[in-house]
Amino acid sequence: MNTKIILLIAFLLFIGFTTESFSQSNSLNERLIEAVENGNIDEVKKLIDSGTNIKQYLLKRACELGHIEIVRLLIQNGAEVNTEGYPVLWLAIDSGNPKLVKLLIHEGADVNVKVGTLQSALNRAIQNRNLEIVEILLLNGADVHSKDKMGETALMKTSKFGNIEIVKLLLEKGAVVNSKDQWGGTALMRASNECQTEIVQILLQNGADVNARNNSFWGTALLLASSKGCLEIVELLIQRGADVNAKNEHEETALMLANNHGSTEIVKILLEKGAHVNAKDQWGETALIKSIFRGHTEIARLLLEKGADTNVIPKWGDTALMKACEAGHFEIVKLLLQKGADVNAKDKIGYTALNSAIYYGHTEIVVLLKQNGAEAKEDSLDKRLLVAIENDDIDEAKKTIESGADVAEYHLFEATKLGNFEIVKLLLKDSIDINEKNAGGYTALHIACNRGYRDIVKFLIQKGADVNAKTILGKTALHSASTLGETDIVNMLIKNGADVNAKTDLGWTPLMLACAERHLEIVQLLVQNGADINAMNEDRDSALIFASSNGNTKIVKFLLENGAEVTDTNTRWTALKTANFNNNIAVIELFLQKGANKTDLVSYENHLWIYCDEYKNPECIDKMEITFKNNSFSHVSSITFRLTISCEYNVIYEKEHTASIDLAFGEVASSGIFNLDKEVWAYPGSDFQDNDSNIWIDVETLSIK
Repeated sequence: MNTKIILLIAFLLFIGFTTESFSQSNSLNERLIEAVENGNIDEVKKLIDSGTNIKQYLLKRACELGHIEIVRLLIQNGAEVNTEGYPVLWLAIDSGNPKLVKLLIHEGADVNVKVGTLQSALNRAIQNRNLEIVEILLLNGADVHSKDKMGETALMKTSKFGNIEIVKLLLEKGAVVNSKDQWGGTALMRASNECQTEIVQILLQNGADVNARNNSFWGTALLLASSKGCLEIVELLIQRGADVNAKNEHEETALMLANNHGSTEIVKILLEKGAHVNAKDQWGETALIKSIFRGHTEIARLLLEKGADTNVIPKWGDTALMKACEAGHFEIVKLLLQKGADVNAKDKIGYTALNSAIYYGHTEIVVLLKQNGAEAKEDSLDKRLLVAIENDDIDEAKKTIESGADVAEYHLFEATKLGNFEIVKLLLKDSIDINEKNAGGYTALHIACNRGYRDIVKFLIQKGADVNAKTILGKTALHSASTLGETDIVNMLIKNGADVNAKTDLGWTPLMLACAERHLEIVQLLVQNGADINAMNEDRDSALIFASSNGNTKIVKFLLENGAEVTDTNTRWTALKTANFNNNIAVIELFLQKGANKTDLVSYENHLWIYCDEYKNPECIDKMEITFKNNSFSHVSSITFRLTISCEYNVIYEKEHTASIDLAFGEVASSGIFNLDKEVWAYPGSDFQDNDSNIWIDVETLSIK
């Protein structure tokens, strides 16, 4: 062959297919496509009687273009309105043609069909903000209560997009105003988050729960509106009884979140309505500290006038004054000093606000602090103790402590991190809090588990370490040990009351982590002690999904024997799809034995390209292959699929085929590739022969056996 061909993946079957028939049918199909795209119904009528195998494609194209009479003609000539893949009804909805939508429904189009993420035709129309089509769908039985995979309803979606008339219509048709998605989100929350004031009013008038709480960082509608600076909505929600002190999962209040947008007016309203000025979030921060961090001087002034505590110390030890000095906010520093901030307050390692100002080079603030009596910490016994810990020098550590060094939690963190067991024991003789956390929320026990220091873990537990303490991301010591593969530590933690079903903020359990890291013994230990095998994280992935992904047959088998759901449809992907995608054949065998759905072995669509260059003759392709990427056809005897070939976006071939996979694949069944023995000559059209032409191969799996 005199041409260079880069074949990514391509295929064609040979049943009844010759060069001559290909050329003839292609010419007809090209003329038909042109007629449809030009809206020439007379030409379509004339050509369709000559016979064509691309009626479904033509129907989709006509729906896209909104050619209603051509759509009617194609349906009369056998094109189907309900097929696998992207629904023609959706194409009509996208075209914005209400009459076309009516026609398809009259011809039997399913108004409640769902694809992909389970989005419905109603949601599609709402997304396009087309009131008339929404009305048509509802009049013809569209389910107003239908939810997608995330639990979002039509009312939630339109509340977010801001179409007032559609919101009213959905409520008239019985939409549940307080319906919740899988995280507890409501239509009111979505409208509040997007500052849709009129929609918020309508929802409230129809009974929206003003204090409904989302189980994530959203919190309530008031928190969302405050965060986005939606002043009118904040006022509306408070008038309706919104709790001004409600908190989200991070224990943040509306007053704290108002700093995100920097709205002084919202802060004023919240304070007037009783917002707790000194409330703390899970990190110990107050609204004042957040306002300083973002440099909102006027908000800081307001909070201080209402009694904000200038000397509150968050979990990592930085006061409001230290934060202001670090960020270089001169006016806020001056304001804090006027309001009584302790100029010499120390953080966990003994540094003051002056240390921060010096370190970050804020000269004006340094002068101001010194004028107010500030002192900076110098190297001390504490520093000597830290050096002794870093050098694992137990004798020097003892001497330093005996000389009066202040033993602090950060000393314990450092000794634990370095695995200095004797120094850890020495430090814990002093009166320090064994469950104190660092900036990330890690305790000494977390650190020891992360490093696999068994002796230190055992000692810390004996000394009263909290085995269920969580980091700011929700991670426990058991999560750390399960990830690392430390069976002895996992066993130790469980025996001392560790929660085997604890979840991180993203919903990960210790079992999921152990499966992901292939730690069989830990998986067994966790399950034997009550771990929920079918728990799912925020992405709806289960332990079985992670085990399937890395192909650990022993773990998969153990999970299945202990009740793991192989056919669970609530997950993002089934376990079989995951194993199939990763070509884990042994795992696939296990799933099929347990009744997994065989269709998960085949992707529903493959968009495949051939790139052809330097054509000297029409023999661009003299042999083609069929490839279903990452699918294990050793478990499939036959497949029925629809093949569509396009050249430069013009369809030149569309037909359904059934092939015997076992016969076609021969010795290479597991690779998912089979070659046709019969040569297939390339389409001889001029476009196809031009340099840089593209052929688009579309494969839609219809069924398998």
